[in-house]
Amino acid sequence: MAEHDDGITRRLQSYFAEIESEPIPPGIDRLRLPTDAPRPPWTSRLLVPMLGAGIAALVVIVAVVVALPSRRNNDVDASDGSSPPAASGLGSTPALRSTTTPKPPSTVVPSLPTTSLTVPSPVVPSTTTTTTLPVTTSTRPGQLFADNFSADAVGQQPFGWTIDSGTWVVVASGTAKALQGSQPLGQEGRIANGSTSWTDVTVLAGVRRDADGTAGISVRYQNASNYYFCKIDGSQLGLGVFKNGAGSFFPAGQAKLTVPVGQIVTMRLTVKGSALQCSVGGATVGGADTGFTTGKMGLLQDGTATFSNVLVTSA
Repeated sequence: MAEHDDGITRRLQSYFAEIESEPIPPGIDRLRLPTDAPRPPWTSRLLVPMLGAGIAALVVIVAVVVALPSRRNNDVDASDGSSPPAASGLGSTPALRSTTTPKPPSTVVPSLPTTSLTVPSPVVPSTTTTTTLPVTTSTRPGQLFADNFSADAVGQQPFGWTIDSGTWVVVASGTAKALQGSQPLGQEGRIANGSTSWTDVTVLAGVRRDADGTAGISVRYQNASNYYFCKIDGSQLGLGVFKNGAGSFFPAGQAKLTVPVGQIVTMRLTVKGSALQCSVGGATVGGADTGFTTGKMGLLQDGTATFSNVLVTSA
């Protein structure tokens, strides 16, 4: 700024010097002061240039004062991201306006309610190797025992049964299994199962004669010499008692019944108190005795016979 003011002062001094040195045109001499006229004092000659310099300085100050608000506004615009207007004649490059792309408004995704799900654990059926005699839980009321021999190996003795006489093995019977006993004719084979404390029971079993001879079931079985029995042969159904190694039919314990060899029949024998009753198909026989009050159940055969689906219930 000081250099600018000195320049103006020098230019004004030069201008006034040129005026004083310029020759006066003809006809104006009368206006010129006589040469012998006294010149103004040096203070007057110095005052005029100083006055001009002061005027010039005042002009510069006014220009600066006027320009300051504009520059301040330009600075504020630049801080807001806008460019100030270009100054004409200064050759300056205007500031570029910020081209920052505004960020899109953030999208607030509402959180979904958390649902707690309880996934039940899968139930895997357990595989258990059966080593005991299978006892089927039937819908029959009062079931005490059941055996279809499906857990036994073919050709082996049935598990859990007590053989008193004869040969007894498990055999295949179609897609199922059964128990077959064999004994020479005239010699009875016996096998038993159950509890010695059973009292009033009903025994059901599938029975098939495989050769000439007899086949049947027993209740209140004590041993090989004492029990109640029901048997079939080729022509009749008989109910009786085997006591001390000797057997006999009850007076009303016989009925004619033809059962060919190889035919399967369902035999039912019930003992309740002292009363006994046996039925096969449409034939039924009965009797009474007080000799045995409790005992197991058993299967009987003379010759060769097969038994299946043994079931014992309370009578």
